[in-house]
Amino acid sequence: MIQVRRNSWNWQLRSEKVLDGWFDDFPKYMAANQVKHNPQRTVFTVDNQYYVKLFTPHKLDDKIRELLSPRARLEFETGIELENAGIPVIQYLGWGRRGVKGMLVTAAEPGVKTLWQRRLEITPELMDKLADLTRQLIEKRFYHPDYHAGNILYGNDLKLVDVYGILRIDSYGPEKKYRMCRVLLGLKEFISDAEAARFMVSAGIAGTVSEAEALWSEYLVRDGVRLNKDWEKRSRQIISNYGKFVIVKDGIIYRRMPDESAASLDDAKPCEYSPEEAQRLWLESFRKELFGIPCRKPLALKNGNRLYWEAAPEPTLTDEVKSRIAKMQFQ
Repeated sequence: MIQVRRNSWNWQLRSEKVLDGWFDDFPKYMAANQVKHNPQRTVFTVDNQYYVKLFTPHKLDDKIRELLSPRARLEFETGIELENAGIPVIQYLGWGRRGVKGMLVTAAEPGVKTLWQRRLEITPELMDKLADLTRQLIEKRFYHPDYHAGNILYGNDLKLVDVYGILRIDSYGPEKKYRMCRVLLGLKEFISDAEAARFMVSAGIAGTVSEAEALWSEYLVRDGVRLNKDWEKRSRQIISNYGKFVIVKDGIIYRRMPDESAASLDDAKPCEYSPEEAQRLWLESFRKELFGIPCRKPLALKNGNRLYWEAAPEPTLTDEVKSRIAKMQFQ
């Protein structure tokens, strides 16, 4: 690694060329190519070449933590460790700091989406790839506390992104195996119980199919408890038009689709309700989606009382889905 100081920033880089052409004027790139933003972190791209995170802590305890253990450094070092261990991961190119601010640079993957964004494309072959990635992490004793489909890129192969928090551990106990299986629980709407059991055996979470079936049943119950507990928070986010769930344009609240676009209303069926009933149906559709329950969804909400429903009919629930609903205590 190369140590570089530029514009009062101290950098650790794989190559000094990483900073060429953009860093001296990075606010311009950040304003033009912003991907995500909150008070603590801004993410932006640079000419389809780099993916940059700028950490800007505001609270005193966050500033102290950043001074002692910069998040950019921790994620960078974890990314390098994973790469050296042969785990598929995006390429981490460098990190820098200036005071309490930090910056992390990774190689961009133009056109590649996350597994969550491509969740409608689940195939047995993809599940085998996901099981292989999970098995590598478990066999090499890497524990990912936030292992979900949004942290996995899906191009020709699967790669980890946002590796902050991944730890090297001595052994995998039942709780950590459950946490690693959260990636599967997030995709449950698109896989069968048999596919889930196969994944768990292939990934090393279970030793036999019968053990996997028992664990999957247990995990569904636990996931239901978690989702029911979290629903009050999630419902508040949806009502407040949180960007993870919706996109607001021209006074209409659109459902955010798997590819991150706003839902199309070309074939939608508009229906008017009382504001209370419209909100109830709007929220219920998101709750079913979180629980992995197939349903006919409203694609947009206008004026608080008009819902635009997708043209597809209400799906018939299979016995397997009904069993899951019971286990997860969806009411």
